[in-house]
Amino acid sequence: MGTARRDVGEREYELRVVAFLDVLGFSNLVEEADHSEEPREIILTIIRTLRDTLARNPRVGFEFTQFSDSIVISAGLNLYGINAVFSGCRMLATNLIQRGILLRGGIAVGNLTHTDDVLFGTGLLKAYGCDASGAPPRIALHSTMKDAVDDYSAMYGLSEQVIRDHYDLTPILDTFLDFAEFDPKPEPGKVDLIEPARVIAGHINASASNRELPASVRAKWRWMRDYWNRSVTRGGYLQLADVDDAD
Repeated sequence: MGTARRDVGEREYELRVVAFLDVLGFSNLVEEADHSEEPREIILTIIRTLRDTLARNPRVGFEFTQFSDSIVISAGLNLYGINAVFSGCRMLATNLIQRGILLRGGIAVGNLTHTDDVLFGTGLLKAYGCDASGAPPRIALHSTMKDAVDDYSAMYGLSEQVIRDHYDLTPILDTFLDFAEFDPKPEPGKVDLIEPARVIAGHINASASNRELPASVRAKWRWMRDYWNRSVTRGGYLQLADVDDAD
């Protein structure tokens, strides 16, 4: 009992809300890191961002594990657990894109054991299945999430955090919700998103039009440009990304 190490028996194999997230372009950075200091610094920035953004919360069973370019987040299947996973994914996605890094993945409900030493279950497989190769940089919601969101939506408005992909109508987590709802009117404790929005729009502009990037990568940034512009247009206060469809 005096050790911080937890045995599998201390956490049952139980229904949980699970997110599997993939840092896009991480593998290429690792390959380049042997030959250049810049990709090594970017990798360290990514890892620091992960550790600074996410923290365990025993009250809702919130756990996260990072290995290579992948992150797994999970929490208890209840109102607070779902909101914790949604909030963690949204914060991580927006913190990374402010550093020019895209995130993709999925969120599902399923059985899972998630401890320091053990991570397995059908919930992880379902969330991982949402992270389709070549898909846009979005966090898709597995069909198992619908009932969970509907059950708790009236209590917390969880459905407000879910939108449809503007391209194929897949249900996704609205990672730009805070930017879409931003109002510059000063209020105590309110976070000013004007500068973060400027930084995000700048990264989108630079990458969506960068001819040195592979066409598949530019396509992901152009999807992000469309998503960003649709989001901030709702409030009308934050900087749009430039629209230039020339290839």
